[in-house]
Amino acid sequence: MPNLAVYATILDIIGEWEGTATLTSFTGYEENRAFFMDKGAPDYFIEQFDNMKGKESPIFLEIDEDYGWEVTVDVDPMGELSISDLDFGYDENDVEIDGKMKLEKGRFQLANSERDRDIGSAAFNFSGSVLTIDEGNYALKGSLTLSMEFDAGTFPFEMVFDYDMLRSMNTEE
Repeated sequence: MPNLAVYATILDIIGEWEGTATLTSFTGYEENRAFFMDKGAPDYFIEQFDNMKGKESPIFLEIDEDYGWEVTVDVDPMGELSISDLDFGYDENDVEIDGKMKLEKGRFQLANSERDRDIGSAAFNFSGSVLTIDEGNYALKGSLTLSMEFDAGTFPFEMVFDYDMLRSMNTEE
């Protein structure tokens, strides 16, 4: 990438970011659509399900001074999906997982998965690059992958979003 900000530090990207995330891949879609139709889901639900792929959704990222972070994507009709460093817990050996944001050579990656015995499992991978727009101004570009498997008869699915974000302009007085 010609404008990859390889010398950017985490201090350069602390703050609030916003942009758009486009659902570019949706695996398990056909199987789940058929499942919901067979279960008599209302037509409006099936129509909303059909309209998810390719749709742009707002995405937000906040990185605070201690490198904690929260990413939120508002996917219609699912609603707001929010993931943060606070969602990281302990691995199978009871070792704490470090979910703090790290930036190396202009790139970052945050990944976590968890299983709830009663509900199913979920995993996410939030990765991206810091790009230089002009002197001292940056953009974030990357992908967010959400994978879910429910034990209630639905099929595993995975949604991949490609996103672009710019720093938010706060108008606090």
